[in-house]
Amino acid sequence: MPIVATGSMPATILENGRAGDWSALLSLSGAAGATDVALTGEDAALFEASLGPGGQVTIAPVGALDREAFPAGADPLLDFGLSVRLDGVWQAVPGGWSIALLGLDDTAPSDLRFRNGGTVLENDIAAPIGDLLASDPDSDAANLEYRVLWPDSAFFEIVGTTLKLRDGVDLLRLGGTTREVMIAVSDGLNEAAFSLGVTVLNVTSEDDAVTPAPTPSTPTGGGTGGTGGTGTGSNSGTPTSIPTTGTGTTPSTTTPGTTTPGTTTGGTTGTAPTGTTGSTSPPGLPAGSTAANEAATTTVAADVIITSTGATTDVAEGGATDTFTVQLSRQPTATVTVAITVGADLNLARSTTANPGKTVSFAIAAADWARARSVIVSAANDSTYEGTENAWVQITTSSSDAAFSNLQGRGVNVTVYDNDPSPSPPPPPPPPPPGTPAGLALVQTSAATAVAERGAGDSFTIALACVFQ
Repeated sequence: MPIVATGSMPATILENGRAGDWSALLSLSGAAGATDVALTGEDAALFEASLGPGGQVTIAPVGALDREAFPAGADPLLDFGLSVRLDGVWQAVPGGWSIALLGLDDTAPSDLRFRNGGTVLENDIAAPIGDLLASDPDSDAANLEYRVLWPDSAFFEIVGTTLKLRDGVDLLRLGGTTREVMIAVSDGLNEAAFSLGVTVLNVTSEDDAVTPAPTPSTPTGGGTGGTGGTGTGSNSGTPTSIPTTGTGTTPSTTTPGTTTPGTTTGGTTGTAPTGTTGSTSPPGLPAGSTAANEAATTTVAADVIITSTGATTDVAEGGATDTFTVQLSRQPTATVTVAITVGADLNLARSTTANPGKTVSFAIAAADWARARSVIVSAANDSTYEGTENAWVQITTSSSDAAFSNLQGRGVNVTVYDNDPSPSPPPPPPPPPPGTPAGLALVQTSAATAVAERGAGDSFTIALACVFQ
């Protein structure tokens, strides 16, 4: 009599599942006295089978399955069969099973590059540079979103998928170099940051070494004459006359930032004061612009950048969750541990497949500092009516890099919506007996009216003390 296996075998399995998320339960017939079971076939090593009482066979994955470990395209089918050890001999159960492995969006984009372009002329203002392309095994390339990170966002912007210089911006004095640009790529759930090189072509002499001004010749005096006057300095390069008293005047010419004494005939030499040199804007930004001033004066401090998915972070008991990301403001010199904790009203998780808890932490290596880490926040579902309230997500750091060590005071304010019904109000008081004096009757629900901060409320009732005539 052939061995037959019947029962429930799910047709699909999700990647990165937790223990107990997926299992199959089969019953064997024609296998009385079986002592062991084993899986066979191409993908048998990914699952394990165990024999229980009454010929019950349980099949479960050995560990979490990763969709990205298989070729891209259609969801892979995992094939295996079953063998039973009966009377010391292994016998194959007729037939087999194919389980489809379904992927989740749990991988950040990677491999940012230029689809085309990647070069720009140093004097080409607001020029397009090239179209961006990144890879993501979980998302279509057309659904990826790109943004330039600060401080590079003062110079560059992305329109659609095209990286370009901002209006009014060029890259003068950077010709012949490669300008690195920090760009973040998001698939809607996961985000990664990359440094992308832009080739700047040298087409002007702005990058050439500055020729030093010639050394002024030593002035020679003429005959005796009157006392030389005082010259007026200039930084414009316009010849400036130096008045003298005596037999005549001699012009004195200036070059930017220098003065050249003139020669007098029958007088003394006047001296023009040195002109001042103006401030320098960052390369590629118009002098005096807001972006230039910010880029020239901003020093990136050690911090944790917290980005919410919307204007506020809102969750509901037994319902909606919300997400925010944490990211370092700059590269540290050592690993930074970001610890995120919540109180009784909230739970945290690193992904949709992770068990929620009160603490999430990320150990961020210096080489991986720019990647944003996602945190899912949800409401703790209790049975106590609390109404709508606010809860705090606390974020702290620790690191051997002193700048990132023990950052405090960071966090996210979360609005929590309750799903528990509000308590019913007490019944109205009985009517007062006839002859009760006019006035108000105050009826409490108990001997005293008491409330608790962020907890239980109380109520009382006010009524007329007698029948109104």
